[in-house]
Amino acid sequence: MAVLREEGRSYSSIIDLGSGSGVLALAAYKIFRPRIIAAVEAHRCPAVSSRLSLPSHLLVAICPSASCLKSVFDLAIVNPPYLPERPPRGDECGEVLARSWAGEGVMEGMLGAAAGLAREVLAVYSSLSPIGVPEFFRRLGFSFRVLASRRFFMESVEVGHAWRG
Repeated sequence: MAVLREEGRSYSSIIDLGSGSGVLALAAYKIFRPRIIAAVEAHRCPAVSSRLSLPSHLLVAICPSASCLKSVFDLAIVNPPYLPERPPRGDECGEVLARSWAGEGVMEGMLGAAAGLAREVLAVYSSLSPIGVPEFFRRLGFSFRVLASRRFFMESVEVGHAWRG
């Protein structure tokens, strides 16, 4: 995100899809100071975590793929589940995460929602992702570039920037 700020980009409205702990929404809030920021989660347990992490005046919503929002945002941040296996079973929150990770098309659905809700998208994804993120956005008419990449054992985690035009 700091790279975008250093390039002089500013955003007055930001949505974080699949906000989880809320860490990306919080970083976006601190870096860009948008007028509106919405952290959206499909499940209650991660949404509670977002609510606890974010300032009280920021919106936290529970709805799959931001289906409850109709606005167009300047920037969407998305870090969809991309692990190729299910996490260990456990309590209710663990079950929620297991269902999220194992769902067919979850990653594609989240990326598609981000593309439909914002002019620009910042996507965090793995080289182990089941779909090619750059190609996905290019098929939708976005330009795409990798802002950062870091290798961890057998995968690389990348941050990509997609924009219309």
